[in-house]
Amino acid sequence: MTHATIHFDGASRGNPGPAGAGAVVELGGRETVLSKHLGKATNNEAEYEGLLLGLSFAQQEGARRVVVRGDSQLIVRQLKGEYKVRAGNLKSLHRKASGLLSSFETSEVAWVPRERNGKADQAANQALDA
Repeated sequence: MTHATIHFDGASRGNPGPAGAGAVVELGGRETVLSKHLGKATNNEAEYEGLLLGLSFAQQEGARRVVVRGDSQLIVRQLKGEYKVRAGNLKSLHRKASGLLSSFETSEVAWVPRERNGKADQAANQALDA
């Protein structure tokens, strides 16, 4: 069974403002760094976009189990059902992420401190600066 670990992050200057998303996916013994320039977005939108980058990549690569790690307590708690998604701009992103998560045989989502999410943060900021 193929297992992927995904670290995700997003960055926005201005909130909303110029934004970037990043993810680091560990799968099959290799690490893939993904980033995407988003244009104008909020920080939370950028966080979700980073998550979607990682989940989509893991799915395309045939992962069947995912472990997701992010430093956004809001996103993690929304995905775990502990917080409702009230912001209209996040509802479709949450639906997409939840749909992707449910496509895996097993999934786990957990919060990690910012200092344990450095590579994903770096990828998001590189996309923002691109």
